[in-house]
Amino acid sequence: LSVAVTSTDPALLPPAGLTRTPAGLSIAPAPGRWGAAAVRVTATDPGGLTGEAVIRVTVPAPAFALAPIPD
Repeated sequence: LSVAVTSTDPALLPPAGLTRTPAGLSIAPAPGRWGAAAVRVTATDPGGLTGEAVIRVTVPAPAFALAPIPD
C-alpha cells in the first residue's frame, strides 16, 4: 500500500510537517503561520485502486496581547 499526503497550502502545512506515524498522521504547521488548508491523503494498493480522504485543518492565530510601549 502506498500513501501520499499533500497540503493545499505548503507554506502553512509544509511537506515536512505531514508525517505518517504508527498511530496515523501527524500534522505540524510551519512556525509563525496560521490559517486554513486542506490535507489530502491518498492510498493506492498494488493493483492501482485508490482511496482518498480530505481533512480540513485550521491553525489558529496566536492568542497574545502586546503590552503598551512606554514613551
